[in-house]
Parts: sequence; C-alpha cells; structure tokens
Amino acid sequence: MRCTKTVGVVALVATALLLVSCAVTGADRAGGVPAPVTLRFANTYSNLTYLPQVSAFVDAVPEVSGEDLMIEIHHEWGHFRPGYEAELLHDLAAGETDMAWVGTRAFDLVGVSSFQALTAPMLIDSYALQAAVLGSDLPAAMLSAMDLDGVRGLAVLGGGLRKPFSVDRPWLSAADFRGKSFQTFESRRQIEAVEALGATARTDAPAGLDAGLSEGTIDGFEKQLSTVAVNGTERLAPYVAANVNLWPETLALVINEDRFDSLSATQQGWLQEAATRASQGSLTALSDDSSTLTRLCADGLRAGRATPAQLTELRKSFDPLYAGLGTDPVTRRALGEIERLKRGIPDHGAAELPVPEGCTGRAPVRPSPTPSTSGTARGTGAAAQAIEGVYRWELTAADAEAAGVQEDDRYPWPHLMTMTLADGRWSHRVRDARQDADYGGGPYAVRGDVLDLTWDDDGSTMSFHFVADAEGNLTLTAEPGARVDDHFVMTTHPWQRIG
Repeated sequence: MRCTKTVGVVALVATALLLVSCAVTGADRAGGVPAPVTLRFANTYSNLTYLPQVSAFVDAVPEVSGEDLMIEIHHEWGHFRPGYEAELLHDLAAGETDMAWVGTRAFDLVGVSSFQALTAPMLIDSYALQAAVLGSDLPAAMLSAMDLDGVRGLAVLGGGLRKPFSVDRPWLSAADFRGKSFQTFESRRQIEAVEALGATARTDAPAGLDAGLSEGTIDGFEKQLSTVAVNGTERLAPYVAANVNLWPETLALVINEDRFDSLSATQQGWLQEAATRASQGSLTALSDDSSTLTRLCADGLRAGRATPAQLTELRKSFDPLYAGLGTDPVTRRALGEIERLKRGIPDHGAAELPVPEGCTGRAPVRPSPTPSTSGTARGTGAAAQAIEGVYRWELTAADAEAAGVQEDDRYPWPHLMTMTLADGRWSHRVRDARQDADYGGGPYAVRGDVLDLTWDDDGSTMSFHFVADAEGNLTLTAEPGARVDDHFVMTTHPWQRIG
C-alpha cells in the first residue's frame, strides 16, 4: 500500500483500523451490562479504501446501535484465489464468516440470476440512472429472489461506473476491443460481454494486472476511475474511454442466515437500518469522477470520447447477450424497469463526464528509471547507508488546500508521516487525527542524488532527487513524470531525521 493511495491522503489508513471487538455474545461489561455483539465481516479486497460505501455501512452499525452491535473486518478473504467471490458466498453459507459484501456480478457463478440486470453491459450508464434504480423496488425484489441456502441479503449498494482502460489508445469502438486481451472480474455474464466485443476475457487476480500490462499479456481492463487513481495503474495503461460506461460495481450486503436469526429483533433492526442507510447514501460516498479524472490527467492519463454512432455500435454488440438475459423472468422484468427509469430521466446522458483540457491525444512518455549499479542496488553501498534512519514530517489541511488535495472527512488532517530506511528497505506509517496504520514499502536504492523507492506490492518505483543537510534531514524533489500525489506526500516538507 502506498502513500499515493492515501490521498485523500490517508484513504488507505481506513480499514486497517476499522472497529474491531473481541466481545463474545452474551458476555457482560462491568456492572452487568451486556457486552457488544460482534459480527465478523469478510472483505475480499486488501482494504476498504476502494469501497467507501461499505465503510459507510461499517461506521453506521455502531452508530445506530449505540455501539451495542459492532463489525470486525477480515481483509483479503480468499486471497484473490480463482473464484474468490464465489468461494466467499460458500464460506458465508457455511458460517465461516458472519457477513460480507459481494459484487452482484459474481452471483451468477453460484446459480443466482436475480442481480444480472444491474451489471448488464451499458445498461446502467449514469449515476442518475443508478440512483433511480437504487430508489426503486428493484433491489428488494432482487434480494428476495436470491435463492441461496444459508445466505440472506440485506441491501444493494451502488458503485463506481466501470470504464475500459487500455495501453495503446482509448478504446471507443467495438473494433478497438477485437483481438485484444481484456481483464474483468470473474462473472459469467461479464466474461460473455467481453467476448461479445471480440476480446479475450482475462480473470487474473488483481495483483496480476500490473504484470500483465507490463509484459503485454493484458491490453486493457475495466475499472472505475477511483480505483485506478488509488493503484496508480494509469502509468501502465494511460488511456480511458471517458463516456463508455460498461457497468457499475454494484454490491450486495449479505449475512449468514443462522447468524441473523440468532440476533434479537432489535439487533436485526439495527443491522437493517445501517444497511438501508448505507444503500441510500452509497453513491454520495463515492469519489467524484470529474475531480478524479482531472487528477489522473495531471498524472499522465489521456481520455477519449466515443461518438454516438460508436456507442450505438458497442451496445449492438451485446444484442445476443441480452437475448439470453431475457429468458430469465426476474431479469427480464428488471431490464424493462431499468429502461423505463432511463427514459424518465430528463436529458439522460447530457451530463457526461467532461474531459479536462489537455487530457486528450497521446499520453506522455514516462522516463524509464536509470538502472542502478551493483554497488547501489537495493539500498546497499555507502550512499544508501548514509541516509539510513527514521524520518518524520507532517501534512496539514493548509498543505492540502495549497496542493488542491481534498480532505476525506474519515481521515482528518494533520497526517503525520514516519519513514524508515533500514537494511536496504523502506517502510512508512501514517497517523491522522484519529488513527495510525502501516502503509508498507519495499527495497530502496540510491543513484547519486536520486532516491528510488520501490513498492513490494506491484514493483513500481518512485524516484526523487534529494539533498541532505548537516543534521541528516532530507529535502526531496520529484523526478520528471512523477505522480501528483507522490509529489504532494513526499516533497511538500523536508524529512526531519528523528532516529
């Protein structure tokens, strides 16, 4: 996890420190007051930074219950093994966890068809339409029709609109997809949609995306803008079709049936209230696509816009898939209702995502890191050893305002950064006004006056020129092509040596 994944700076701090309780149901606090009931919640992602709407649910549970009902998060459930979302549903039914979120895309892997309309290709293609769908009776009908032994649905949450990102140019027509390798999540219907465009569907684990893009085995992928901004994937796939919305990442909040039945009626009410509140606020919890695209463009992403004729051509590619979807009665009804809702939205599609000035054309060529010599690789050598130590600096609300970084209310300023360089490796922690968390790191190298910080998680490298003063404090400046967020986090203030 990287410092650039924190901007709202510390967006990654979130879930490492989400409410954790070891209380056992039925135990008493001092004075005989019943202890909080804790529900184990499985999250398949590495943290909840990617899913602020799920974080909103986690926060709402103790709020509506007066902390008598708590959520304990278990991250990376399934460890991104093939079929990990389907595996999670089986684990939930077996009682290995109490609760989870699951992408509605994945239910078709376990024979549940009731959610298919939510991620039908290019159907829900705006946030206004998604809001209308969430406000209708469709989510309740889909949850009611979910026939999965041992699992109860609580709510459907809205999600970011997924767009095609690509290596060579913006993919604006069906011809751009033809013969390409395109990563999507495991889902029968999403795989069929990718193949309907003439592409080969890849369902590699998320950790394999960067390697596939670098090696040329993956040509494109579908993600929402906020996820690309958090992961920094625009450095490998610097093009996006800004107005091609394939589907939203809608989620279902689900609970083990027996665990739900073990709760009192009051506790069940609290849980349902929190889920409903999270559903109603799920779209407002998401990052703003317009500001996110502006930030990504500053980091080198380039956007294209499909013409109306190209959009029509893309949609027509999915006609055979829709014919299959229409054979399911629940899905057929939902498809018709969503089309009706779409027609009722004034000027639907008129408020498309604007492409910032200077964000079109060819992506800038990123400089390749200068190879390290054997004497300075991975933090070895006198120069690297000379800067070993512990450093600290603070980022404030004023710093963020000056840099155009928006505050995330969950992670209030200031953010105290602690960086450690030792034994050829770097690591850092971030503490905001509420919490503290480890953000990972990796090997580092020194090339003259350049410090290379490489991430363990994806092998990417941040490079900075540095100057050390007499006290050993470091002042960094970014190399050309550095991400805006890296520049803000690492170079706004000198690193003060504290150890």
